[in-house]
Amino acid sequence: MSNEEQTGSTDSHIQGIGRVIQMKTWLYLIAGFSSLTLIAVIMGLLLVQFYQNRPVNLTKVTGYLADAVEKNLHELYIAENSLERSVPERRQDGIHYWYFYRFDVALPPQLSAEGMEKLLRREMAEFDVDIIPLPVSGSETRWRLVFGELEFAEIVLESSTDIVSYRQDLRQTSQSIADEFRAMLLRHGISTDKIQQIGPLEQEDELFQWYVTNFEALLPADNSLDTFWEDADNLADRFNVHALLEETASGIFLMRFSLSDRIQVEAVMHYMGDVLNDEEDADLITEPEVLPYEEAGDLPAGTDGGEEGEEEGTGGADIDSTEQPESVILPSPEQLPLESEYIDLHENGVAPAVKVATPGEKPRVAIILDDGGYGGAHNEKILNLSNKLTLAILPNTPLGESIANQGAALGFEIMLHMPMQNNNEGNHVFPGQIEVDMEADKIRELTLDALSQIPHVVGVNNHTGSMYTSDPDAMETFLEIIKEKGLYFLDSRTTASSRAYEIARSKQIPTASRDIFLDHNNDPEQIRVQFIAMIELAKSRGSAIAIGHFRPHTVDVLEAMLPILDEEEIELIHVSELMH
Repeated sequence: MSNEEQTGSTDSHIQGIGRVIQMKTWLYLIAGFSSLTLIAVIMGLLLVQFYQNRPVNLTKVTGYLADAVEKNLHELYIAENSLERSVPERRQDGIHYWYFYRFDVALPPQLSAEGMEKLLRREMAEFDVDIIPLPVSGSETRWRLVFGELEFAEIVLESSTDIVSYRQDLRQTSQSIADEFRAMLLRHGISTDKIQQIGPLEQEDELFQWYVTNFEALLPADNSLDTFWEDADNLADRFNVHALLEETASGIFLMRFSLSDRIQVEAVMHYMGDVLNDEEDADLITEPEVLPYEEAGDLPAGTDGGEEGEEEGTGGADIDSTEQPESVILPSPEQLPLESEYIDLHENGVAPAVKVATPGEKPRVAIILDDGGYGGAHNEKILNLSNKLTLAILPNTPLGESIANQGAALGFEIMLHMPMQNNNEGNHVFPGQIEVDMEADKIRELTLDALSQIPHVVGVNNHTGSMYTSDPDAMETFLEIIKEKGLYFLDSRTTASSRAYEIARSKQIPTASRDIFLDHNNDPEQIRVQFIAMIELAKSRGSAIAIGHFRPHTVDVLEAMLPILDEEEIELIHVSELMH
């Protein structure tokens, strides 16, 4: 065999061996890849099985739900020192693990477990949480809270007999809101001499202690109302309180900041610039209520002045509804205009007369109820209250004469509530109203006509009248008639610029002026606050004159709180006894 042939044979052999090695290599690679793939599949299956069997972590979810429970309990008037939340207890089943909480609640006597359960159930429904009542044990009430099928909390309510220790103290928050609001006024360029502040005045009820601070300020024309309101809204957000802006008259705005339905800060703002009048700004404002007139078209169909569905009760103080003229539709008492809504709560911007209680002398209060003369079940309630109240009856009303007759027969003191011109042009002109541009003969005619309509009158006060009582000439004319008739005059003080009291004094007419409005705010809680303020004023000054109105909420509060006067050793008297 030649060398060439040997070489060729060797190369062929080597090539064959190479092919075999290459084939085995591929086989090894394929086998290795297959093994790795199989291992990956097995691992994946094992991981799926692991995660399927692993308990789901719900600790954050149940912690969030427990926070919601605690927040809602506080909003349902459970004070901080009346609620204890346990350290979370870890629980687990085959599918989940979560935290379990216990809430121990000292339930004050003014709250009911049944009512709280209903409210809490409603609030927690948005979190898909159900409340399961457990059997009552002694004075304890127990609820289990369930999310899906998980019991994540238990609430244990223990009845308490102590009201005071479970009041929620809002005073620090109230003070902070007032301080921030005053600072906001200064930031908007309002100088300190243009800011009047009354308070903080301490208030309390069965559930809370708080302060009320009243402001009156002049907002310069270079301020934007949008910016001012935005700042007020931001202040409300910081303290988590409700803010209200209401235009009560052209260029006069009322601002309120409320926490847990209790007013913390109330401010009357006089704006010197253009008032809001475009559609976007108008959304921020609530129009003032106006007095519906006698024509049916000015009132909703079916309005009759009473509570819907109520019937006149029977008893010793019944009102004869047949005396109502068929052509007259009676307004609801809440629809009558109150100028007190637009002024400072207490002193109207005028420093009170210096009065100091005489040691050993029993404090005295007189309460006048204005706007009598219309229908409603509250009339009977009023005539069943203490006859030491003074009733101020409007002329040109369908039941004015009847209420005056019944009231006088029961021992109430009767006043004429004389309609007078006011500065709030949006309010309806009341029938028989006297005005500053009238001739003296017309003022006399309307005044004598009003007096002739209301029997048993021993005195007069003004209905609205911010413009009329500020006009010396008009008041001179009117008070001359009052002097002729031998009546007293009480200045309702619906404006800081009233001249009525001083002119009455100069004419030697028995006179006095209002100290406090009870129901400028128709909320029952605020009426109660003003009643307590009247008591405190009487204790410090020896006497106080308060004005309320023929309104259902006012009557309900008086019915509940007049007995407190005896407990406080304060004498309720007719307002004529405080004339000087």
